[in-house]
Amino acid sequence: MQYRPEIDGLRALAVLPVIFFHAGFTLFSGGYVGVDVFFVISGYLISRILLDEIAQRKFSITRFYERRIRRILPALYVVMLASIPVPWLLFSPPETKVYFQSLTAVTLFSSNILFFLQSGYFDLASELKPLLHTWSLSVEEQFYLFFPVFLLVLTALRLKVLVPIFLIFIASLLYANYEVYNNPSAAFYLLPSRMWELLVGALTAAWVSYYGLPNISQKRREVFSLIGVAAILFSIFVYDHNTPFPSVYTLVPTFGTAFILLFARDSGFVVSLLRNRILVGIGLLSYSLYLWHQPLIAFVKYQHYFQASNAVMLIMVLLTFPLSYLTWRFVETPFRDRSRVGSKSLMVSTVVVSSAFIIVGVVGHVKEGFRDRYELPPNVQWISLGDKIDQQGEVCRYAPVENYPGVIACYFGDASSATTIALYGDSHADAMLEETHHAFEKKGIKGLRVFNDGCGTVPLITKLPIKDGKTYYDKCTQAQENLARYIEQQADAVLLFARWTLIYYPVSASQGASDAKTPQINALGFDNTVGGVEHIQYRENVAVRNDGSVSVAALEKQEKTQQFLSRLSQNIPLYLHYPVPEIGWDIYSENLEYYTENGKPLETLAYPYSAYQQRHQFATSVLDVVSNQNSNIVPVQPSQVFCDTLVEAHCVAQFNGEPLYLDDDHLSNAGARLLLKKTLSKIDLISR
Repeated sequence: MQYRPEIDGLRALAVLPVIFFHAGFTLFSGGYVGVDVFFVISGYLISRILLDEIAQRKFSITRFYERRIRRILPALYVVMLASIPVPWLLFSPPETKVYFQSLTAVTLFSSNILFFLQSGYFDLASELKPLLHTWSLSVEEQFYLFFPVFLLVLTALRLKVLVPIFLIFIASLLYANYEVYNNPSAAFYLLPSRMWELLVGALTAAWVSYYGLPNISQKRREVFSLIGVAAILFSIFVYDHNTPFPSVYTLVPTFGTAFILLFARDSGFVVSLLRNRILVGIGLLSYSLYLWHQPLIAFVKYQHYFQASNAVMLIMVLLTFPLSYLTWRFVETPFRDRSRVGSKSLMVSTVVVSSAFIIVGVVGHVKEGFRDRYELPPNVQWISLGDKIDQQGEVCRYAPVENYPGVIACYFGDASSATTIALYGDSHADAMLEETHHAFEKKGIKGLRVFNDGCGTVPLITKLPIKDGKTYYDKCTQAQENLARYIEQQADAVLLFARWTLIYYPVSASQGASDAKTPQINALGFDNTVGGVEHIQYRENVAVRNDGSVSVAALEKQEKTQQFLSRLSQNIPLYLHYPVPEIGWDIYSENLEYYTENGKPLETLAYPYSAYQQRHQFATSVLDVVSNQNSNIVPVQPSQVFCDTLVEAHCVAQFNGEPLYLDDDHLSNAGARLLLKKTLSKIDLISR
């Protein structure tokens, strides 16, 4: 196939937005679409080669995979090897364990599956994973395991490949568009929902192989080429975290790429632009640039806890270029040349190095990230609530409740007791579960852990995107009623814990609420004003109306909360816990760093109470209204336990060397015990 320098220019147009997006430059809010552009380019080029070789009866499956090894593995292995010392030096043991897991998964081209399995509420921040970007390589290589054989079979049956490829393309696209609303992590990482993007390139290649490049005038080619470039640029600068991806929205950059591949040739403005020497040079380095950028950016984000300045991030971006040039010049280029690296040498070295990476990764996993390299501070056992659950397991085993669709539940505490108290809420309720179990055993109370499946803590407030708002409204309205009926039939009271401010985010001062002085909730993560700034991946929560439309208005979120809590407390007491103080710091990292530097535990960690009050003013006002309107609702204020008590005018995260939190917002066992004393005292008071 004849070399087309404009395709290297297109690679540059793909890789640069990805790098700037991961570096945090908000202008490139949709820069992640560069990966989708790469998928189309890969599908096109590989399919052209495969179809030409099959037609000429020159195809060899062995030679095909040898080419893939030469193209992918040498540079990848250099970057993996270079990245190993940094997690060892910087990361805590649980984070190091996750890194070593990814080392093995990348070698087996299954990192997309690993990252999918790790994705979820308690996942370590994705941006901190040095090898996260290899998910796309795994998707490609999984695709190329079966695609050449698929083409061979079709050819042997004397069938043209366009129709079968098109049918699989449609099926994969429809599946992706379904999964992105129902299981977004699976849609993002896994092959079935990404395959159609590679098939856009394959369809383009098949069309060219059978019918040639479109025979239209230069003027029309230029128009279609400009449409292609505009489609990619539109996606880069307009799409953001809220854009469902991959989905029909992904057709814009992928079809834009196909237009360029079909129509940008010979001459014209777009061809001249993409054949620019700088862009072509960047395109030649694009694979190495893609490999190097994520580890560098991840390490800097970790070191600065997501607070690195744009100048620092720009330096990291610039550093990727000399590293990429050296990798391209001394690794990529020699290994692609059979005269310099023979097939036998390539295969032997691949087996040896791959085996070494797998062994190192497995050992790092088994050794728990080599925990013994640190003498951990007292009372710091887990890095997060998720890590604790992984290590200890659940207190009780959840199961769907028969005849109550959407309700999940399990029992704990004193199973023989005639008194049952339900524990409801999000992960803040999970953080209370173990200590509540022990307390209920002592007091002779049966506990019922219960939650909604897929409808959130307040069933009609949910995060974007929503595919079908009317269906969601109908389903979750019914789930809300099912939950309330089940709790009142099974329990004598209910304890409710939730991270209320996150549920309501975003709220602006102009949106109004029952209190005219509605404050803003304009940051998802908490800034404690004394150096602790929490980073959470972007999400926006909306209230779903009965017609399926959505709103971020404060009044509507307040209304949904009032409706739900009023129904939940209609027939039994509801002990409504106000916001548990967030702390901003990752307490595990703070303790570990202090302990390794000073050789003794950190005594006290606290931040100004005023920061808590400002952060949770809106949530508090909403819960006040609900509590004041319903005598069956008993307010419980965690701030009265953790703020302005142990340390005057401060909220305390750690006291006398004992962490009251597991991470930056979930209570530890020690913190849960303190709060539970407050809760049980209110229950005892009412009982008497």
